Amino acid sequence: MYIRSPLELARVLSTRYEISLKYLNIITPDGRNIFMDYYKGSSGGTMRTQDIDPSLYLRWNDSCIWRPADEGIFILQINPQITEQGSVGGHMIRHITLNREGKDTWMLCAGDKSIQDITEILQEEYEGDKEVIQKDITTFITNLCEEKYLLLQETPHVVDRSLDESVYPVRIDDAIANVVEDNFIIMHMKTSEVHSFDKHVEILWDICDGTRTIGDILSAAANRDEAAFLLDFLIRLDFLILKREKK
Repeated sequence: MYIRSPLELARVLSTRYEISLKYLNIITPDGRNIFMDYYKGSSGGTMRTQDIDPSLYLRWNDSCIWRPADEGIFILQINPQITEQGSVGGHMIRHITLNREGKDTWMLCAGDKSIQDITEILQEEYEGDKEVIQKDITTFITNLCEEKYLLLQETPHVVDRSLDESVYPVRIDDAIANVVEDNFIIMHMKTSEVHSFDKHVEILWDICDGTRTIGDILSAAANRDEAAFLLDFLIRLDFLILKREKK
């Protein structure tokens, strides 16, 4: 039977696992939370473009992962939700999709270039009025800094975001995974956090049994970038733990 709506999917899950609907936090692969709109404001007030010092360096927030999306880039920001007891009670996920120009700017924000450096690189790459290009870049950077996708720092600090290919990913014991109609569902039993994926993700999940390194998995993947993105996503959601030795 085809599931016609997210709510119907939730009902299937709640019936199968005897969990109340109010405890289900179903998140789709594109980062949309079915039952809540993620907070997209800034707690620090509105940042003006003239407030940004062009000598400051830009780097990606450690909470962000991304993958190509058409000519642009799809970015997820994943932050743990800490309970009063200090434990992780789930995750808050926000997302944006940038066009080609946004992607070009984003990929320069590894922490080794200042805003001025980035502006000059893009002014050389794109045709048009340099002042207009500078204004567009500054506005773009301001918005991403305000939303905490990008961070400002006074000195260069290169960020290596690649996965350690020598470690072995292992599924946690507290996860339940199953195919529900045309969706692959993973649920964390301790937090009741549920994520919905395309059915093919079941293959990736099954091989994360501690007998293959991340490098082994990526080498065998039909789409290396997509597999790396999904592995990083599952690791950050605490569905996978990493071991130095083979299981």
